[in-house]
Amino acid sequence: MRRILFVACLGLLISACSGGSEHREFISKKLQNSKKACLKTYGRFPITLPVAKSEPYDPLLNFFESIGYVKSLEAKQNINHDPSKPKDVVPVIQYSLTDRGAELADGYRICYGDLEVESIVGEETTPPIGGKVVKAVKFKYRLSNVKDWARNESVIDLSDQLYDHLS
Repeated sequence: MRRILFVACLGLLISACSGGSEHREFISKKLQNSKKACLKTYGRFPITLPVAKSEPYDPLLNFFESIGYVKSLEAKQNINHDPSKPKDVVPVIQYSLTDRGAELADGYRICYGDLEVESIVGEETTPPIGGKVVKAVKFKYRLSNVKDWARNESVIDLSDQLYDHLS
């Protein structure tokens, strides 16, 4: 699927004569640093959720567990962090990444493909500020090297982001 992204290159100082190939090179370099298409999870792993409040999060985390990226452990934990008050111990589920999941994880995201610049389709230039010009570049990108799990209908239905990219 191809989508159009808008990128405001705030730190980018380009002369007024810059061309599309220079934009493509700049964007490609930025994407190399974060060139992955990733699905946001609910926090940085390991994630601990009280069982009573885990229902909205269970489907996606359970899916990742079913494909071997995440493992879960049921435990009990004090959720009262104020030492002056009595303990409030509740059942929790602790989700952590497996070695396989850690290979695809990027902070609180699990990555499912690579982003590649396809074409530059437009740009907007701000009036010079302090002699410097800031440009916003509109470009098309494509998703490549998509993991098989990301094409699974059951997980696509759980994520608007996957739905937008892959349906």
